[in-house]
Amino acid sequence: MNYILLAGPIIFIVVITVLGIITPGYNNEDNYISELSLKKYGFVQKINFIITGILIAGICISLARNAEVAFAQIGWCLGAVTGTSLALMGVFDTDYGKSKRDLPGKIHDTFYTLSVFTTGAAYLLVGLGYIKNPTILALSWAIAAVNYILWKFSTRSSMKPGISQRIIVFSSMVWFEILATWILL
Repeated sequence: MNYILLAGPIIFIVVITVLGIITPGYNNEDNYISELSLKKYGFVQKINFIITGILIAGICISLARNAEVAFAQIGWCLGAVTGTSLALMGVFDTDYGKSKRDLPGKIHDTFYTLSVFTTGAAYLLVGLGYIKNPTILALSWAIAAVNYILWKFSTRSSMKPGISQRIIVFSSMVWFEILATWILL
């Protein structure tokens, strides 16, 4: 079962990369990942959010059950909240770029913001939970620091929003994948 769950982050990265290349009117540098759901192949991105979210939640639940330290258990439970938020982002379309905000867009953004905070907290707590393993601690805290800086300051810099978001999302997916593979297999 764990092998199936491990597919989530890989599927997400592959799908958004391919969709970002083949979708007319979409620019990976300027557009957010969620905007793919508003374009020609939007249904694929919605399914991608849902499936990946479910798989990540499953990975994190499995990791939480196997964790021996409370910090790691709580961190992985927060990772499950991240996965659930990702799945729900597939249900509610973003309204980014529309002239007027709508309820589904506000809900989508709420789940995105929730996932940013729960992922960040998961990095820190999982790192503490595996403090006897300096590699997990260093990887978790380094990604937490880089992602926080990008999330907080990218709008104030000249970095394009699609680039900064992709760095954050890709590093999160790689973190989930590396640690889940390392710990579960």
